[in-house]
Amino acid sequence: MKIWGEYLALISADAAGYADALAAHCADVILLPPCSAADRRIAAHPDTLFAQIGDMLITSAAYAREFPDTADTLCRRMAGRLILSKTSIGAQYPVDVPFNIFPWREYIYGFLPHLSPDVIREAESQGKFLRAVKQGYAGCAALACGDAVITADPTIARAAAADGADVLPADGEKILLPGYSCGFIGGAGGTAEGAAAFFGTPSHALRERMESRGITVLPLADTPLTDFGGIRLVRLACR
Repeated sequence: MKIWGEYLALISADAAGYADALAAHCADVILLPPCSAADRRIAAHPDTLFAQIGDMLITSAAYAREFPDTADTLCRRMAGRLILSKTSIGAQYPVDVPFNIFPWREYIYGFLPHLSPDVIREAESQGKFLRAVKQGYAGCAALACGDAVITADPTIARAAAADGADVLPADGEKILLPGYSCGFIGGAGGTAEGAAAFFGTPSHALRERMESRGITVLPLADTPLTDFGGIRLVRLACR
């Protein structure tokens, strides 16, 4: 039985080499094409393209127009739980982070002045608490699994700990990010239902911390961790 049998997994087209391994755990894998307006190095990264709040996804309407087949597939398979925002994604900071948030339980962490108004609006409509952190790439910088928040970012760590999270440090992880000097833990994996999948294999220390808290760790390859913008795990429409 698949651990995420009721979930779609959204990953960058650049991470296609991991798709088969990921498909063994979920209902289907969708490869995201790169947004032409974004920096090519992160243009297909889910944490750049989509904000996830509860079971809703929010993305730029311009991206949906550029790739209507991808948008139509998501809208159909998620029963319309896709919000198209007027906010566009740009190639440089801070216009590349309007959808880059880190959700944990009833909290949404992000660099609030640079978030899309549609992200703020949806968070408020769902009764989420917005937390301002000085990390524009909040969605890249952390992973949430149950009570645990995994991050090497001190601003997210402090904010999440203040909200009651069990913060697991990821400072020692060596994470590759093609085109950059290093990557982020949130961009190297995705979580749902008490399990976490990774593009590569986390260190023994991090894996031990996670498993000691009952988190199932699913390395998708016996390679170093690599940041491809994370894995967005979203529920399928009810059948």
